[in-house]
Amino acid sequence: MAQLTYLDEYGAFMDNYKSGEVSGEEVGEKIARLAQYFAMFNLEYAMAEHERAKVAAALESKVDENGKQISSSKAQVLAEATAEAAAARKAKVHIQNLEQMLNALKSLQKGLLQEYSHVGNI
Repeated sequence: MAQLTYLDEYGAFMDNYKSGEVSGEEVGEKIARLAQYFAMFNLEYAMAEHERAKVAAALESKVDENGKQISSSKAQVLAEATAEAAAARKAKVHIQNLEQMLNALKSLQKGLLQEYSHVGNI
């Protein structure tokens, strides 16, 4: 399961960082690895959003208990309660998680590279 994998990978990486076993190159490798997950979840999000939109369109073409066509706003509310909408929200949360992790790793990488450059100048 990819969502658990990236969380586990990041957790293990941070454990290594805390013990002082991480280089700037390793941070770069982790950034590249998490970027792959980011792309995967972006695609998953786009596909889930498409499925959610199809459900909303199908709901809009139905009639309610009074025989009237369902309004667009009611169809959207009903569509948001579907498994397709839940899948889109879940993928979006993974994207947000990955953005935060990638930003943290980029900052860490920059700090490590600056630290190494200072050590080399002594």
